[in-house]
Formats: sequence, C-alpha cells, structure tokens
Amino acid sequence: MGGGFFKSLSGRDVLPAAIVDEALEEKLAVVDLSTEELTTRRYVVASVISELWKRIELSRKPVNTVVVIDEAHNYACRFCGEAKSAIGRVAREGRKWGLGAVLVTQRIIDLDPDIRGNINTWFFSKLQTPSDFSELSGYMNLAGISEQSLAILGSREFYVAGLMNPLKIPVLLKVREVEDAG
Repeated sequence: MGGGFFKSLSGRDVLPAAIVDEALEEKLAVVDLSTEELTTRRYVVASVISELWKRIELSRKPVNTVVVIDEAHNYACRFCGEAKSAIGRVAREGRKWGLGAVLVTQRIIDLDPDIRGNINTWFFSKLQTPSDFSELSGYMNLAGISEQSLAILGSREFYVAGLMNPLKIPVLLKVREVEDAG
C-alpha cells in the first residue's frame, strides 16, 4: 500500500468499534467517506462490517442493524477485495443475525454476481443501460415493465420487487416531495 496510504490515516481517532457503538446506541451513525481515496473507503466499509460480525460472533445475538452503502458498485464489485467479501457475507448470512445491507448504485451490472444473487428486494427507477434491464430481468419477473416504461419514470418514482413486495410483479411507487421544515 505504501507510506502514503498510512499517512492518509494519520490523525484519525475513530475506530470501527466506535462507529458500531454509535450506531447501536444512537440508532444511527453516518460516515461520510466522500473525500477519501477509494482504497481508504473500501477499508473503512470492510472494517465496520467486520466489527459488526465480531459483535454477532461474541454475543450470538442479532444486532438489528442495517448498513446503507451509497455508490455500492465501488465496494461490492468483483474486484473490491475485503469490502466485497464483507458485503457478500452480509448478503448471504446477515438476515439470520438481524444484519442487513442497502446497496445503492446506478450500476447494478458492476455488483458482484454472488452479491446480486443474494439480494431479496430491489428498488429501481431509470436504468443507465439496456444491459442493466437485462440484468434485473435475470433476477426477477419484470412482467409488464419495459425499458421504455422505465425511461419515462419521473423523479421520485420507482418500482419495488422481491420479498418486500407481496405481489409477484413489481409495484410502481411515487415518493411525495417533503418540504424542508427548517
């Protein structure tokens, strides 16, 4: 990794255990990694998820925690190393221990196939490419939905399909705009 990587970590005193403690105590912890190098971001994602698994292994009790990962294609891709492994374990084994993941991406094709295969609920709106539509249809019944119907979706409109949806076909949802109270 070189000295630059370790220098980039200097001066930081927040450990993965502190992030997990915050999430479990306060019911929310937000970690903004937007200014970090990709290697550092992957390391942090893998470390926090690994810390959650340590808690599960020690207590043998559910943690009732959901990890939300934006731009997930940077962490759950075939070549994403430890981050992909950590996310993959959540996708495979997490439900049993109350550990879930919300993977947010505009590039589903870039998610590792093993991870995609363990996703049980999909929310999707406009897709980036025709291959994304083909990829989705490989995982669920897209009855009645065409690439053209996805192309005309408005803002805050999306489909939900999978275990969270009791119907056998995707359901169109529209999220209303919420005004800022402040």
